Amino acid sequence: MRNLTLLALITCYLASFSIAEEAGLSDPTRPNGFSEKPGGNEISSEKLSLTLIRLGPEPVAVINGKTVAPGESIAGYRLLSLQTTSAALTGFNGRVVLHLAPTIRKSSSTISSQNR
Repeated sequence: MRNLTLLALITCYLASFSIAEEAGLSDPTRPNGFSEKPGGNEISSEKLSLTLIRLGPEPVAVINGKTVAPGESIAGYRLLSLQTTSAALTGFNGRVVLHLAPTIRKSSSTISSQNR
């Protein structure tokens, strides 16, 4: 009896996946732009975000939250090179250069004038 109950629960669990897929429900844990079709995981260059560059003997960049070294790929793009504030990639849209967001610095005179 216990094995039959367990089998029924597993069957219901697996059936829920096919029902959700047929209903057009997407997996909320998958990244935006993800597709299960081969070659369908490319993201347009406007959706690539460079957040960190580490230069040195083993340079890496953080793009869309993933650590990528030169020669590695992310979202259909291959990282070509890293500079101090930029990363060059090539992909299905050609060559793309991503830039780090500029650091905003406020001088003490700007801060004191805003507090008045």
